[in-house]
Amino acid sequence: MGWLEIARQRHAAYQRALVSSLPSYSIPIGDSDYTAPGYLFYGQFFSCVPDPLYPWDPTVLRAIREFCPDAMPLVIRSVWRNGDYGQMDEPFVLVRHGLGRAIRNPILDVHHFDCGMPATAIPGLCIPGRNLSDCKPNYIEVDWFDKENRQFGHDLPGAYLPFDWEFYYALRSGYEDGSRDNGNLYEKLAAPSRALKARRQRFRQDEGAYIEKDISSYYSVEPSDVEAKEQILSMPEPTASTTEGVSAS
Repeated sequence: MGWLEIARQRHAAYQRALVSSLPSYSIPIGDSDYTAPGYLFYGQFFSCVPDPLYPWDPTVLRAIREFCPDAMPLVIRSVWRNGDYGQMDEPFVLVRHGLGRAIRNPILDVHHFDCGMPATAIPGLCIPGRNLSDCKPNYIEVDWFDKENRQFGHDLPGAYLPFDWEFYYALRSGYEDGSRDNGNLYEKLAAPSRALKARRQRFRQDEGAYIEKDISSYYSVEPSDVEAKEQILSMPEPTASTTEGVSAS
């Protein structure tokens, strides 16, 4: 047996010993709700009852109805639970805004979903000219949240976005460019955060530039004779220690 074969056998034996000494890991197969990895989805619930912590802006809703007369604000609650390979956590609820429509005599198929309605009319909720029972939405126009900022995970809804004027402008933009007519409204609003972040960044830059310009212009103004006199007279009287080494001219 040559020395090359002896070296090969020793190397193979070393590799087998190394593999045998390493710890073994086994990942459970997610074949049930208890062992499945990631988040478990328990359901989604729609309501036209405003959430006390996340209310919609009735002024914004009134403006949306100028181009979408049958619009209804939605509170969308989704229930989730973290499976975590057998270590079940308590269920949690994510609250997001949405927009529904109460379509009369629909031409296309509507969405079949249960939507809770308030027992009595809420100011600004009812569609003008309709009673409360005739305002129950039967179509989900958009689910409003930040599709880019998913701090809880990619399989969960993105960060909360308020029902405010940013929602109004994003929705109106989708209506004006025909995204709603060709069925791409959801894709149009799928990533609004990039434009919103850019607009906020420009606002902060403009605001900072304005403040810096205002401060610079204030300090660049030459003081008047009265201001200079007051500044000189307000200086403390010199003492013997501060006049040492100074000769009169």
